[in-house]
Amino acid sequence: MLIKREKFLLELLFWIAVAVGLGLFFFPEMKEYVYVQEKIELMEEQIKKYGMKAANEEGLITKKERLSKEFNDEWVKFYTSQEIDPYRFSIIIRNYLVSRNLQIERYHTLEVGEHTWLEFSIRGNILDFISFLEKVSTYEKYCTISFVSINARQGSGKVNAVLRITYETID
Repeated sequence: MLIKREKFLLELLFWIAVAVGLGLFFFPEMKEYVYVQEKIELMEEQIKKYGMKAANEEGLITKKERLSKEFNDEWVKFYTSQEIDPYRFSIIIRNYLVSRNLQIERYHTLEVGEHTWLEFSIRGNILDFISFLEKVSTYEKYCTISFVSINARQGSGKVNAVLRITYETID
């Protein structure tokens, strides 16, 4: 016969064996449960991330439309090769100079690489010349002045100037 103490130890051993057996039975499922729980957390994070991106999609569409409008606004500021040539551009610049009472002393074209520059030697009032430069800088199409040489006549407010100008094309 077993004593009370041995009975207690056998019961304890039995329950430990049951606990270990249940642990061994449920351990693989616990690993699977932890794996599934981690996967759920990862997917929830991804849903939040993609949800934020989807919410920002309207902002991206607005930004795309704004950039497209800016691009079109800039595009029209360039000449196309069919729209302008050096002769027509020289007429535009000549008219700007004459309308500001500037005398054209000499005019010729310079071919430099892909660009054709128009070189004007002019004479006139300094304020009229500044008005011409302001008009060119605010002209509806892009043009570039690569060279300006100014020789002011002392005390008269008159200048002799040489400038090279060209138009910008996009093709």
